[in-house]
Amino acid sequence: MTADLQQPESRKDAAAPSTLPWRVLIWHIPLSWVTVIVAWPVALIVTAAAVVKSLSMSYRCAALSLIVSPFFVLPVYSLASGTIGYFCGTARLRSYGLPGPEFWNLDREARCHRSTSGCIVTGTEVLTHTPNNAAIRTLVRAFGPTPGTFHGAYPTKRDVSELLAKSARQIGVSELQQDPRQIGLSVQSDLGVYTEDRRRIGVEQQVLRWAVFEDDTIVVADDTRALLYDAATGKRYALYDLPSSISAP
Repeated sequence: MTADLQQPESRKDAAAPSTLPWRVLIWHIPLSWVTVIVAWPVALIVTAAAVVKSLSMSYRCAALSLIVSPFFVLPVYSLASGTIGYFCGTARLRSYGLPGPEFWNLDREARCHRSTSGCIVTGTEVLTHTPNNAAIRTLVRAFGPTPGTFHGAYPTKRDVSELLAKSARQIGVSELQQDPRQIGLSVQSDLGVYTEDRRRIGVEQQVLRWAVFEDDTIVVADDTRALLYDAATGKRYALYDLPSSISAP
């Protein structure tokens, strides 16, 4: 009788260790994802502890602890985002910090634009930014510039300054807005961005300069900034701040 009464307890004790790894996994998932946002070193410690604890009891649970952790999910998602973005022509090189006017320019090598996660740096950028950028750079080296973007002649700031000094023509702001096609742009060209920016920086100028660089780029400028447009599509792909010493013709 005594042996029969003790048998269920023995079975219960034997079954308890098998559920422990899954309990570790259940607690690890929310804890690691919450802490990675506010203190990623804590999340790293939590993930490492969960993997080590589960490893001694269940290899499958240990693997799941790693796979569902932010230290696996975020890099894989970032890598996939960069890869898909490259082939779809929507890739963005990720960065952080307060962007300046030229930050949004098309990258000269990758031929894609940039994005920023803002001024608050959490330390997780190595998980969310680095794999994305590495994927884009690797694909560019393997297959060439990002598909669907501007691949024509991309002038440097010095090229633009010399071009405007030697062969710039003038056009009125209102005249350009009424018919941008007269300088080779399309009616869909984002000229509004330019005029809004001019008002924001306080430039009161009614006459602009424009020129064409190697038949690929249309440059439109005032005395402080130059905008670069794709001659084939009319889309703006870069902006340069012009030094005051060389801005005027």
